[in-house]
Amino acid sequence: MALTPTIKPPQIDIYEAGRCVRSVALSLPFELGRSSDLDAGHVYAQQTRVGYYRIAIAGKEFNDMSRQLMLIEPVGEAQVRVRNMSDKTSNTIHVRAQQPLGPKQQRELVLPISLEVFDRRIDIWAAKPPEPPEDEHPDMVLSMNEPVPPPGSEIDEPSVDVSSNFPLAEKLSTQDKLQLVEWLKGVARVLQSAIGSAEFCERAAEEMVKLIGLDSGRVLDIKNDGTWAVIASYERETGKGLSSGWVPVSGLLRQVKSEKKTCWTIPGKSQATTASMQGLSAAIAAPLLDRDGNVTGALYGDRRGAFSLSGELIGPLEAMLVETLARVIAAGQLRIEQEQAAAAVRVRFEQFFTPELSRQLAANPGLLTPRDTEVSILFCDIRRFSTISEACGPEITMEWLRDVMGTLADIAANLGGALIDYAGDELMLMWGAPAPQADHAARACEAALKMAREVPKLDLKWRDKIGHATQFGFGVNTGRARVGNVGFKRKFRYAPFGNTVNLASRVQGATKYFGVTVIVTEEAFAQLRTPLVSRRLCRVRVVNIDHPVALYELHVDDAALDEDLCQQYETALRCYEQGKMPGKLPQAVHAFSQILQTRPNDGPTRLLLPRAVSALSLREDEFDPVLELMGK
Repeated sequence: MALTPTIKPPQIDIYEAGRCVRSVALSLPFELGRSSDLDAGHVYAQQTRVGYYRIAIAGKEFNDMSRQLMLIEPVGEAQVRVRNMSDKTSNTIHVRAQQPLGPKQQRELVLPISLEVFDRRIDIWAAKPPEPPEDEHPDMVLSMNEPVPPPGSEIDEPSVDVSSNFPLAEKLSTQDKLQLVEWLKGVARVLQSAIGSAEFCERAAEEMVKLIGLDSGRVLDIKNDGTWAVIASYERETGKGLSSGWVPVSGLLRQVKSEKKTCWTIPGKSQATTASMQGLSAAIAAPLLDRDGNVTGALYGDRRGAFSLSGELIGPLEAMLVETLARVIAAGQLRIEQEQAAAAVRVRFEQFFTPELSRQLAANPGLLTPRDTEVSILFCDIRRFSTISEACGPEITMEWLRDVMGTLADIAANLGGALIDYAGDELMLMWGAPAPQADHAARACEAALKMAREVPKLDLKWRDKIGHATQFGFGVNTGRARVGNVGFKRKFRYAPFGNTVNLASRVQGATKYFGVTVIVTEEAFAQLRTPLVSRRLCRVRVVNIDHPVALYELHVDDAALDEDLCQQYETALRCYEQGKMPGKLPQAVHAFSQILQTRPNDGPTRLLLPRAVSALSLREDEFDPVLELMGK
């Protein structure tokens, strides 16, 4: 008599980076996603909600994952409904051996299933039935001569003993030839399905049953606890689906797993006493291997009566066909794993790089290897962010940031910039790596100007909502840096390191002192091939960097920085820098004062005039024209 499993709710196993961190019973619908302030402080915490439960599968600092990622609802004992609640393509839910679930999509899935998003995996199983008693030892166990090689490995032509039921080619009957053609067609159909479809496991089980004359076929997967789970099935009488109470011959599966060979059983005349052996005429199983040769599952079929398309019991030729189908399944599963891995890499890259560059990186990961190269770094920072966020509260602040920072990051991406970091009120962008860009400095400067010119539109959009002006400072520097993937297994991080990066950040901070919007270093300015409306500001020494650097203003509004102002300021600046020469400092004071009479709000002049006045009381050998910027 077949064993009937006890009715229990499905089980959910949650994995992070390959380690099971939580197991729960799916007695009610579950919402999964990133942690919020409403969740417990640790990552994996169950929270009761209206009508269902919530499980946080990532900390709230994991900004890439949506807080409401997916909803899993039980539909009967062996089926669930999965809904992707996110609107982000990066939060696509990958379903093993099936099409992925994109944003706002839902589907009813037959258990068991395995879902993946980022490095999280969610396995959902039907409740485990009582363990059947171990099979009695079969009277006869046969196997192929050689272990099954992993998919993609170099293999020799198989050595198959076909003397008993495979005549020489010239002696093939018409029926034999037709049967052989049908077998080859079946393998071809499964192979084609494995290349272009996610349902190749179901197709393989069906072809095995029809071609060999079995009663049922199963594709099995080995769970983490060592038990076997059905992921696809086909019944001769009912088609797709799993009959209740079906139990495999566990002794056969143990041998397949231990020997990594295709094996089949033929019970003798003795009375079978276990559920799996009752009424069994024959059973066969071929291992499914991963790229490292580990058994991850099996293609399993059995015959409960004496019926056979060939008029024979299972022999080496039938076994070779089953093994071929199993290899196709293993190759198809490997394809899906590779596609999912490639998709995950693209999603991860596209958070930082343009789609075109992401495809280059996926095809050539060597571009991410740390190396020294010349790059241009752009920092942009929101003015008075703390004041605004405190006045608006977190909800409006986040909406404002998402719109403003997203708009500026898109401008940079359209000019080939890589988004390196986003820390609240600041963006860090880079040109010149990972793919070389001969005009990286020009791109960075152009991006800074375009972003600065977009800020007034954003200010107009948000001023009434946040009650403050939206203003930014932009700083650009060019130089050599150590660039590459500096992250670790759980977190990809592509970033540059070195004084070039530090100086770019300090230059952005200098915009506050000078009262201007865009400042670039002399190194970046020297590489501009197209003249821009600009002026040299002065030489400065910034925090934690000893050598002085010359700064240039790129003016956002061309009309405000006319030729007369540029000439007047350059004259005053030269006198100021020659302050050790007799009479130069008084000339600088006079020139700066003249500018303020017509441009009373000119920030650089307002900064240097008091310094020039103070220098009048110094001895000539005490004066240093380099401006010390004490803050960041």
